[in-house]
Amino acid sequence: PASPKLPIVFGASLLAGLLLGGTLAFGLGALDTSLGTVDVAEEYLRQRVLGTIPRIRGVKKSGRPLIQTEDGLSHGTEAFRTLRTSLALLGRQRDRRAFLFTSAVPREGKTFNSLNFAASLARQGLRTLLIDADLRRPSIANYLTANSGQELDGVTDYLLGRKTLAEIVRKEAMPKHLYWIPGGHITTNPSELLAQGKFGDLVNEALREFDRIVIDSAPIHAVSDTLLIADETQITVLVVHGGSTPRKSVARCVQLLQNAGASVGGVVLNLLPRHRGHGYDYYGSYYTD
Repeated sequence: PASPKLPIVFGASLLAGLLLGGTLAFGLGALDTSLGTVDVAEEYLRQRVLGTIPRIRGVKKSGRPLIQTEDGLSHGTEAFRTLRTSLALLGRQRDRRAFLFTSAVPREGKTFNSLNFAASLARQGLRTLLIDADLRRPSIANYLTANSGQELDGVTDYLLGRKTLAEIVRKEAMPKHLYWIPGGHITTNPSELLAQGKFGDLVNEALREFDRIVIDSAPIHAVSDTLLIADETQITVLVVHGGSTPRKSVARCVQLLQNAGASVGGVVLNLLPRHRGHGYDYYGSYYTD
């Protein structure tokens, strides 16, 4: 038959499909302004990616985000072992004893990361102190105590001179070597309180009693609190919601931390979809909160 000319029709259709697919892929890539892969994060931020943390099913329902298990077989446990190893390689041991966890904006998983990183250190046999330095919205007590609505003596009480370190340190039953300090009674001026410089005294005193200190702090772009204490710690870890948080927002956050004198150890990509990880994230389930 003279018509239709099937080879020409098939060839034109194939070419049109390739062009349309390429244009669509390029357009979606141009619209995605987040840090969707480890490679993109390291290239854009000029910071190392310390690890990717999977979403753990059932954590949100249980209300206790400590995923460190006795058998150590859970996917999340292995992810935090990797993070622990990455941070251990950053320098001499005496220069990596106090860690500060923060994020650019709220709800990126910094509290989840700081809790489980501290628990991972404790599992290693290190006396580890977890400090809730998010004085506007302290949340660690909500996970580690049964009476989540009760205000406990903590950081603010120490900074105001009402309590000593020994009076505000609390013990977590599991893991064995994990201790923690609540945010304390809510104050109306946390920035002014932190600006007085007494938080450094708290860190230095705690370093004499504990092997490691992990600090959960406020989001950078929400308030200035974290920038006031960033230089009081040895390594700052920036938690980023992979594939969601705008890359310019994260880059600005890194710049603010560096201007404040913080030693930025790198970033953790939280909630990074498995297919975007390029081999860095091979876990089967992901953390949601």
